[in-house]
Order: sequence, then C-alpha cells, then structure tokens
Amino acid sequence: MELKADRIGGMPERRQIANNVELVTKRIREYNRKEDLIVLEKLRDLCIREKLTLETAKMHRNIGMYYFHTNSSTNAVTAMKLAIDLISRENCLDHLIEYYSELGYIYYYNREYIHSKAYYEKVEELLLQVSDIDSHVLFLHYYRYGMLLSNMQEYYCSEQKFKNALLYSEDDKDTALIIMNIGLLYKRQKDFKAALRYYSKALCLADKKDMKVKCNVYNKIAIVYKILGQYKKALSYINKAFKCIDDDDMALRFICFNTYTEIKLLMGEKESVLDDFFELLLKVKDIHLYTEQIIQGISNMIVIGSEDRKILKRLENAIIKLIEGNTYENKEYIKELKVCLGNIQLCLRELKINLRDVRNV
Repeated sequence: MELKADRIGGMPERRQIANNVELVTKRIREYNRKEDLIVLEKLRDLCIREKLTLETAKMHRNIGMYYFHTNSSTNAVTAMKLAIDLISRENCLDHLIEYYSELGYIYYYNREYIHSKAYYEKVEELLLQVSDIDSHVLFLHYYRYGMLLSNMQEYYCSEQKFKNALLYSEDDKDTALIIMNIGLLYKRQKDFKAALRYYSKALCLADKKDMKVKCNVYNKIAIVYKILGQYKKALSYINKAFKCIDDDDMALRFICFNTYTEIKLLMGEKESVLDDFFELLLKVKDIHLYTEQIIQGISNMIVIGSEDRKILKRLENAIIKLIEGNTYENKEYIKELKVCLGNIQLCLRELKINLRDVRNV
C-alpha cells in the first residue's frame, strides 16, 4: 500500500519516519502520479526537519527516481545529485555505489553516454574499497554498464561487464536478459547467426517464467529477420512478441510497435500502420510515463505520411491534443511535441508549394 500525504504529518517517532522511508524506497516504481510527488516531498521535508541525514538522502534519491520514471530527466539528475552530495558526507559507500550507478543509468537513458560512463567508472573505483555489496546492486551495475558500453560500440568491454553480471544473476529472468544483450552485441557487429543463437538461449531461459523478457527476445529476433530481408518471418516473430505483452505494459507495446512499423513499411503496407498507431495511442492512460515512446512513434508516422496531407493533418490534430492535455507540465516532452508539430507543418507547406508548382506547369 502506498504512503498517503495525510499520514506523514502525524509521524511522531524518528524510527517510524525511517521505516516509512524504507517502505517508499522499496516500492518507488509505484509512485508515478502527480499527487505522489507531494507525498515524497512531504516525507523528505519531514526527514530534513528531524535532521535524519541518511533518510533525507534516500528521499532525494526517491524523488529523483520518481522524476526518472515520469520522464523528467533534468529534475531526476538534480535530485540524484542532492542525494549523492548528502550520502558522500555521511561516507556511506554502499549507498554511494548504488546512487552513482542509478545516476549513470539516468544519463544512459537520456543518451548522455559520456556522463553516464563517468559515473559507472566512479562505481568501479568504489567497488575496490567495499567488499560487502548487495548482489542485486552489483547485478544492476554490471548489466547497465554493459548496455552503455554496447551503445558506445565498445563491444569487447561490454561483453566482459555482461559476464560479470552473470556472476550476480539471481534467477533465469536475469540470466535471460544478459544472454539477450550479449546476442545484441553480435547483432550490432553483424554476426546475425551468433545473435540468433544467443537469442534462442535467452528464449529457452525465459520460457513462461517471464513474458516481458520473452517479448523482448521475440522483438530482437524480429529485428534480425527484418535486417536479413525475411519480412514474413520477422512479422511472425513480432506478432509473437505482441502476444506476450500485458494489457497495461504500454512501454513494451510501443517498443514492439516501432519494430512492427518498420517491417510493415518494408513490406509496402503503410496504409494500415497509421490507423494502428492511433489505436495504440488511444490505449495510453498515463501519457506522462510513455513520452519517449510517443515521440518516437509520432516521428515514425511523420516519415510515413510526409507526402500525404490527410495523414499529416490527422497527426497535427493529435499532437495539438497531446500538448493541450499535458497536465504534468513536462517541459521536455512539450518541447519535443512542438518539434514534431513544426516538422508536420513544414511537410504541409512543402506539399502546398509542390501542388502549386504542378498547377503552374
């Protein structure tokens, strides 16, 4: 059960405050609504008032992760740096390792790879000083560092980090994720046979134990067959991926939809893709949680409809509604939506000019 704002002011004991901080920390992913931020800030302010330095640091971190999960990366970085500053003064190296790693992941997610790598390197230095680190923290560190290095095309080093992550893997799901990402390393090096071999291993490990991992593997297999030009096979795998997705997992649905869109376009079936995209958009309830996926989807649709006025006008109206309905005041999201809107209007102007030129011939 989530902590409510009206319960916070009546916490009489420091121990109770600390217990509630731990509760929030363990379940921070559940705090993703606008009113949840009020709860987190009230609990942080209570920690400050009671001079609970460690708990204050934890709440800065929790607020940072709230912003991260609601796609407000600038605020996430600010809050995480406040947490790191406090925890550094307390010399709590185990928490510092965790927070450095999480900030590195936020930078990675925001594609700021140089900043991300700098924080992962700080973690590597601290690991030489601390022996008793939670195995899950170590798994996440090596796994995420491996993903970063993969994106930076440092494939050998990436594979070494993934192999380190395997040492701290707690179950078949974690192992499947690592094996899948090793497969991705080979796909990026255009060794598609090896990539498919690793993806098959990951699929066997995931089986029915974790449908989300299974979905991700199917999606990656579809991408390989798409690259190889085997579009029907690619489409069959992306359809398998869709069947693994929970109804409320919109993030994964968007990821698979991007692959589906690319396959359909290569098959010359662009007419149905836009309708599928609008149908997907209507299913999104908490839009603020899926801003990156929505922007990517809109960008794909602009490419599809760049020479079709009817498609562009539908997209224009949809974006205007998204801007007007942005109750979370996410400035980065609004900025990107306006860029998309500008691109659509540019396409419309070019179509108008081209039509006029044709009439004047």
